[in-house]
Amino acid sequence: MQRRKMDKLDVQVVKEIYPITKAIAYGAGNFEFIRTAKKRSTALRPKRGTIMKLSKKSLIRLAFTMQCTAIEFGSMLTLTYPRIYPENGEIVKKDINLVTQKIRRLDWPYLWFLEFQNRGAPHIHILLQPNVITPRMRAEFGLFWTERIATAQWFLDRCEPEWYIKEVLKMAKFNCHEDTFQAIREHDGARKYATKYASKEKQKKVPANYEAVGRFWGASRDVKPDGLEFDVTEDDVELWLTDHNHPASAYEMVPRYIWGLGKLKRHDVTTSVAPN
Repeated sequence: MQRRKMDKLDVQVVKEIYPITKAIAYGAGNFEFIRTAKKRSTALRPKRGTIMKLSKKSLIRLAFTMQCTAIEFGSMLTLTYPRIYPENGEIVKKDINLVTQKIRRLDWPYLWFLEFQNRGAPHIHILLQPNVITPRMRAEFGLFWTERIATAQWFLDRCEPEWYIKEVLKMAKFNCHEDTFQAIREHDGARKYATKYASKEKQKKVPANYEAVGRFWGASRDVKPDGLEFDVTEDDVELWLTDHNHPASAYEMVPRYIWGLGKLKRHDVTTSVAPN
């Protein structure tokens, strides 16, 4: 991904009024640098608009969250719609919220993300903590999802009475299949899967007839980067990047996220970057 060139004056202005004041060191050599406005101005607080697509910033936050969270995900639940499906993001988010409410009652951390199948149907993956999935667990979630769709007004409005029962039975069989709720066998498989999802644009393009797409991913409150925060200045960070020959040292501005600085430990960073 190419970085947009900034005018030297723009860079200087940003550094003056919105300088780096804190750094957060995570595991595996990942770091986040926080900028704080010297003067609180509404101009520095962008308004949240209507989400029309999955932005690169959102993808970066997703990948960074997965790389830096202390939660170990051991399984993945997939929510698939039948041959007819809602074409409105608000409906889909209500469906996701209903499933995540059930997950929260089980006290499981989770992270979900949305994509679109080739036929245009929304498709949801939910990473969960349990690493052993029993047939009963699979049936419980599969039937729960089937009932949600089978009783939804959008489904009842579009179905024909003569194929309703057949369609519901077909959904139940599909949603209770072992591939729909399965354990992740590979070490760090969940992190790799989510990072791969974040790195590809395929299946993230919103179909033309799909309305109000909303957020593409979300997580429970306990799924957050677990790091050590310390005070730092912009000059400290730039010097540190230069000393470690990091590619970001050539950028006009220090990026918010720095990835995988080898085997460098938090202690090394705080003693070399943080002021004494």
